[in-house]
Amino acid sequence: MSLSIFDLIGPVMMGPSSSHTAGAARIGFLVHQMVKSEIEEITLYFHPVLIQTYSGHRTHAALVAGLLGYREDDPQGVQALHEANKKGINLYIEQIDEDVHQNTMRIKVKTKSGILNVNGVSVGGGSILITEIDGTQVKFDGNSYVVIERSATDISELTINQLSDFEVIDYFAGRSGDRYMQCWTVRKPVDDLTLNRLKGIKSLSSIQVISPLYDFRQTNEETPLFSTLDEMIGLARINKYGLPSVSLNYEIDRSGRTEQEIRLALDSNLKVMQLAIEEGLTGNAELLGGFCAGNDGLKMLKAYQEGKTITGGIFATAIAKALAVMEVNGSMGKIVALPTAGSAGVLPGVLFSIKEKYHKNDEDLVDALLVAGAIGICIANKASLSGAVGGCQGEVGVAAAMSAGAATHLGGGDAEQCAHAAALTLKNLLGLICDPPAGPVEVPCIKRNAIGVSAALMGADMALAGIQSYIPPDEVIDALRNVQEYLPQELKGSTIGGLASTKMGGCMRKEWQKKLAELN
Repeated sequence: MSLSIFDLIGPVMMGPSSSHTAGAARIGFLVHQMVKSEIEEITLYFHPVLIQTYSGHRTHAALVAGLLGYREDDPQGVQALHEANKKGINLYIEQIDEDVHQNTMRIKVKTKSGILNVNGVSVGGGSILITEIDGTQVKFDGNSYVVIERSATDISELTINQLSDFEVIDYFAGRSGDRYMQCWTVRKPVDDLTLNRLKGIKSLSSIQVISPLYDFRQTNEETPLFSTLDEMIGLARINKYGLPSVSLNYEIDRSGRTEQEIRLALDSNLKVMQLAIEEGLTGNAELLGGFCAGNDGLKMLKAYQEGKTITGGIFATAIAKALAVMEVNGSMGKIVALPTAGSAGVLPGVLFSIKEKYHKNDEDLVDALLVAGAIGICIANKASLSGAVGGCQGEVGVAAAMSAGAATHLGGGDAEQCAHAAALTLKNLLGLICDPPAGPVEVPCIKRNAIGVSAALMGADMALAGIQSYIPPDEVIDALRNVQEYLPQELKGSTIGGLASTKMGGCMRKEWQKKLAELN
């Protein structure tokens, strides 16, 4: 399944982590649709790496929010643990002992009608996979409708006759006790008449339809319009409207959405970014861990306004805006993951500072988002966007590369210059580790967004000056993947290496453990 522009320019979410908060909420929401009666007990199982950081990323709270029916951008979901407690739902946390993906989240839900077990994986940037339901291996990602049947006998042939008009994508089957479980993914919503026909099958004990998470479902199974930067550049050379048009055509082709729908959705995301900047620059953010003051963005802006910064100009304002967005993220406010929540400040900082200085309009910024999304897709096709999987080079590093391309476009650069700007930026952030001393997405995440902004603007300026990356841009992405594979697990979100190994890091962990009792 090809990536969507909105996998990189999104999701809109309540902070602080796209992989561990937004992804978790999405997994929980899909399971919510499978739960048949009132929840009595929830047990969450995490990978040994994730169990070190889940509390600061509010992964358990996000999973519970999804299970209670809240989406990742719903402010009410922030209080999900309190709501579950009021409902008398018992919550338990356990560690997964098997060798599984670092972002695996297992959910065991006990209700009056029985027990449901579901495995989900948050694969980065809020994207997810459901991989197992009650022991049956499945694979669906929230992009399709899912029909789940439980029956006394195998009724697959009877079902396929009923579902053939709904464009079946895949089929999975297994057994749970004395019951067959069959799972179908389909493109189109199943109507009530078809459901009633299926319910009439004698051996069928239950049937459920799980709705998609997204409104950018893929309709085209063919090879995507482009998957590499070279292919993207080649298409832009023959498209008289340039790289934004190529990116638009990619999304139209893969999703079936119209140009107007795509632009309106991107414009909506822009407004969320702008509101996050404005909120952050009030200096009133109350960060979850309290390790930062919550007003560093405002401090930076004031220093620039008072002539106290060395760089001044667009560098200072972009850094201020990036810090502001991340302070909103760290206080569980609403942001857009770009491409992750941990790097959500870089692109808004760059775009809105350019808009301010060079009097760009929102339509210009939507075009820049299309450019950023296209570059992000080419990177994500090869490398991970999750800090826990590949280090912060996959978060702030990729965000900076996307931002450099977007800035280059706004500066009048062509597709090749945009790609080289991304490469020049990304290769100078290779090896950037993910080393939070404690769980919250505050230290060092907030200030790393400032570094990402600086790298992006420098990359854009070099590309606009005609400077190219000696290593071809697509090969820089290969290098990113290579470094991610070699980077030790201790430097990938484990609260063990890097800054987490310092004396202050140890003090932060102890302080965080004390605060957890209040939060949970």
